[in-house]
Amino acid sequence: MHPASFRRPRTSDITVGLTVTSGMPVGIGSYELYNGVYCLQILREMQRLKHGGKSAFHSHYVSRGELMDSKENISKAISALENVAAQIRRIEAQAREALYSRDEIETYREKLEEKTTLLMELPETVAPFLEGMPGKPGAEIRRAAKDFSRRASQAWELDSVFYMSGLLYPDDYKEGEKNDLENFTDRVRLKYLRSV
Repeated sequence: MHPASFRRPRTSDITVGLTVTSGMPVGIGSYELYNGVYCLQILREMQRLKHGGKSAFHSHYVSRGELMDSKENISKAISALENVAAQIRRIEAQAREALYSRDEIETYREKLEEKTTLLMELPETVAPFLEGMPGKPGAEIRRAAKDFSRRASQAWELDSVFYMSGLLYPDDYKEGEKNDLENFTDRVRLKYLRSV
């Protein structure tokens, strides 16, 4: 196939096979099978192997099964984030009730500490679902979880109920809006579950 006439491959194009360093047979196949790796890229890889070069293709090859696992892990990570966000909302409601309805300042502090602990532990909460996840989704979720955890740790070290209560809420937050964790979860779902 000449580069000038390059087109997206069809399933019927499975005409060439080779084995890369992963030991997996690879052919020129459908767009879905290779998750964006086009025929021209495969042909270039074949040329590299022909001249004795080491294959890096296996790092790009994504099977249908691996795509399903990736999507499932992203979904589980999102569910874990949603669960933490829901717990925090419940804890915050309990904290407000304790403070404003019963004037229980110590209970209010305990609830905010519980919220802060959930955020500090967020990287560990999502870690099981990030193993083996493709680069961008895993890296983005891991980075955000660490950032939420870092801010929570700072509030904990300051031992300030003011900073603990403000976690997840920007200065321009309005009552009824989603907080930062909820907004992040929505962005990840929209960005990756519709494109994986």
